[in-house]
Amino acid sequence: MVADRPTAVITFPPVLNTMCPIEIGDPTTGLAAAFVPRYSIDYITEAWQSEGLNGVYLLLSDLRFTDGFRAYVGVTTDGFQRALEQRNERTHWWSNAILFASPNGAGLTAAQTAELKAVLASLLQRGAHVTVETDDAEPESLDRQAAQVEHDGTATSSLTEAMVLFIVRVMFLKGYRSGSLARAVHQFEATALGQQDAE
Repeated sequence: MVADRPTAVITFPPVLNTMCPIEIGDPTTGLAAAFVPRYSIDYITEAWQSEGLNGVYLLLSDLRFTDGFRAYVGVTTDGFQRALEQRNERTHWWSNAILFASPNGAGLTAAQTAELKAVLASLLQRGAHVTVETDDAEPESLDRQAAQVEHDGTATSSLTEAMVLFIVRVMFLKGYRSGSLARAVHQFEATALGQQDAE
C-alpha cells in the first residue's frame, strides 16, 4: 500500500437495507461512487438526486450469464434519478448501475464529465469481452472523442487520470474486470504516473 495515498471511505446505509446504495468516497479526487442495483433506483439518496449535479454513470449487465460484460457509459447534468428512470424504460439488459459524482463537494463541471466519459469509454473498449455503449452512434467515435480530449491536453491532467482510475477500481471491486481490461488499465496507470513524474 502506498503510504501517501488516502484510503477510500465506504459508507453503508444507516439502517441495514439491501435496497439502499452503498457509497465509496475517494479523498484524493473528491469523487464518490454509489452502487445501485436496478431494483433500487427509488432508494437513491437526496444528495445524488440534486438538480444541477453533474456526474458519470455506468449501467452494467449481470455477470452471472456471460464470460464478459456489457457497459453503458452515460453522463448527467441534472442528478441521477431522472437519468436512471429514463434508462430503466429504454434499456433492458442492465442489472446494476454505478454512479460517480461529487455530491458533497465542489462538484464536477460539465466539461469534466464529458472528458471522463470519453476517456473511460475508450479505456473500457480495450478490454476483451467488454461491449461498451454510449449515446454516440458509432463505437469508433469513442476513440475519436478520447483522442480529441488527449489532443486538447485535458485528459492528461493528473486529476482526470486519478478519477478514471478510481472509477475502474470501483468496477473491479464489483467484479467487472477481465485480464485484458486489467492490462489496459495497468498501461493507462503507468502512462499517467510517467506523465506526473515528468511534470
